[in-house]
Amino acid sequence: MELQKDMPLDITPISQLTLGTDPCKINVRIVRLWGFPKKNKPEEFTGIDLLIVDEKGSRIQASVKGKLLDKFQKDLKEGKCCVLMNFELCPNLGKFRSCDHPYKINFIFYTCVKPSEEIPNLEACFNLCPFPEILARRNDDTIFIDIIGEIVGMNEVKSITTAEGPTKLLNLQLKDLGDSLIDVALWGKLAEDVYSNIKSQPSGPVVFLGSLMKTLLYQGKGTVQSSKFTTKAYINSPLPEILQFQEALCNEEPRLAITEIISSKSAHISKQSFHLSERKTIIELMETNQVIARKVNLRFSNFFKGTLHHVKLRGGYLDLKYTIVVFIFKD
Repeated sequence: MELQKDMPLDITPISQLTLGTDPCKINVRIVRLWGFPKKNKPEEFTGIDLLIVDEKGSRIQASVKGKLLDKFQKDLKEGKCCVLMNFELCPNLGKFRSCDHPYKINFIFYTCVKPSEEIPNLEACFNLCPFPEILARRNDDTIFIDIIGEIVGMNEVKSITTAEGPTKLLNLQLKDLGDSLIDVALWGKLAEDVYSNIKSQPSGPVVFLGSLMKTLLYQGKGTVQSSKFTTKAYINSPLPEILQFQEALCNEEPRLAITEIISSKSAHISKQSFHLSERKTIIELMETNQVIARKVNLRFSNFFKGTLHHVKLRGGYLDLKYTIVVFIFKD
């Protein structure tokens, strides 16, 4: 990539960034920043990612990796506005993405970060996804979402063992300003922090805003859960989105308290929520003769692992339909 330091560059809108537009300059606000801790040194990062937005509300993800952290990390803070120049663009690939822009930004050694004035009239800090869109499965599961709702149900924090080791799980139920309810699962330290925060809230509605969360299908409907590194939670915070939601709630009949969530004994469909103690063999399932399992962990000889989806056990016969990732489920 040819670098231009002397020739002034016009501000390019994020929506117009393509592989053929560099070198270019963008004026943005950092709306989210998250790091990827080292396995043996969690206080240190292998890299950080940013979600940035321009004055038109367009978003793009950016990454700073490896040795470049020492050069740029001190200049990158959530909420800060800055001008970025001399960066690389590459396709925005991966299983999970923070926005739907087709490209993402990679910082290089010659990338320039300069402070800029506050971007006026910028209201697009969160990309709130309507509950009906999630419940009807009309959103893209590979793109993180932001959600907001009143907490109407909550269970106690649970200590469970998953495929990744011991962790904490908190189940919430949120209600939007209509009649839609959605189930939310929070993991790890975030689960404990949110639970403590909710318990410390004074009487009245408790509004939850979750930033950069994952959606997935569970029992035929869309649900939401936290992501290990990206998710951030705001509870009754003085954010414009939460204040507006609270104002709208004033027109509704007040709720007495947050109630316990009544649901099935199944865990959430998630790699994190796979209970090691729930694993069964085909023989064990056949002996029950009446079990209906949504997902069954299988191993064929020594060279193949897989999972049968929607496995129905009827009189000792297996009705097989789909093949996906490893987990088992009980209804």
